[in-house]
Amino acid sequence: MNINRSQISVLCELTSLIGFPVCFFFTMNSYGLRNWEFDWSYGVAWGSMLFSFGASLLLICDKEHEEVYYKEKTIYNPPAEFA
Repeated sequence: MNINRSQISVLCELTSLIGFPVCFFFTMNSYGLRNWEFDWSYGVAWGSMLFSFGASLLLICDKEHEEVYYKEKTIYNPPAEFA
């Protein structure tokens, strides 16, 4: 199975969205601060990750992305003496 760039970006974003709060929790815990909350930008980051995941799924489901269909229609108009 080929992994394309959109799937790699989803994995990197998911890793950072989970890893950053964990590291931040341990850092703040070492300073003795236990009360902190997420900002609105964290929610926007999760939203963008979900949209990237959806785009990646649509890219996987695209079966005919390399096939181009070209159909030529021929119209034959007989001369007036044959009609």
